[in-house]
Amino acid sequence: MPTTYQTAPAWQPNQEDSHPLAEFLNTLEYIFEIAIAIPGFAVPPQFRRDMTQAWEGEVKPALNTLRNEILRGEHNEGFERVGLTGLQLTLKLAVYGDAYRRTIALLDIVAQDHAAAQDMSAQEQASAFAGVVTFFRSGARKMLKYFFKPANVILGSMAAVAPLAHVVEEFKGMVETGLNALEFQATGALTE
Repeated sequence: MPTTYQTAPAWQPNQEDSHPLAEFLNTLEYIFEIAIAIPGFAVPPQFRRDMTQAWEGEVKPALNTLRNEILRGEHNEGFERVGLTGLQLTLKLAVYGDAYRRTIALLDIVAQDHAAAQDMSAQEQASAFAGVVTFFRSGARKMLKYFFKPANVILGSMAAVAPLAHVVEEFKGMVETGLNALEFQATGALTE
């Protein structure tokens, strides 16, 4: 995982040279990269190595293959049957795009704080970032859970047509489980 973070891809589902569902996968990939890269943010420390290996070794390649299949038009007919075209897709992407924009605003702050903390001693990190990072991580975790709700709808429909979408969908589910575990560790309670 990189210790420097790329700028989040802009949400542009109607680019002429792309496909809206390929753009969806681009943004989802960015979210996964950030969620895994920041220790203790979305993935409990005891699962980070396994999560990273699964992402790099199997899930990311599956996501890339799925994106290429979409760009080649291999699932267009199936997408029409499951509501991933026309006005239904427009609605789903509008809700998803709003959640994505809101989520990356907080994730970018968390990623910048994490990158800045890399250059500080443990004592400096504790005094400078303790309250701010806790606040933003808590808010960003909640926003990430909100983000995954419309992503679930789109991935579920994709998985009904394109088997590789199941791989991405299940990985997203494990990231959500990690968020819940961290929330439980921090508060002793789970919220939806």
